[in-house]
Amino acid sequence: MEIYLNGEREQVNPGETVRELLSRKGLGNARVVLVYNGRVLPEEEWEEPLAEEAEIEVLSFVGGG
Repeated sequence: MEIYLNGEREQVNPGETVRELLSRKGLGNARVVLVYNGRVLPEEEWEEPLAEEAEIEVLSFVGGG
């Protein structure tokens, strides 16, 4: 199954969740915001299975001064 992650095609397993995808990408403990098909996805919805051709943007915050 394919999705788009930060503009790049990504193969995922059928039934894979957002949380599983983040964990597989090494972002399981990162403080990130997800935009899923054009809307911010609340963390409580990260257990939902990914949809075919879903477009996901992962945004992380960097502190600085």
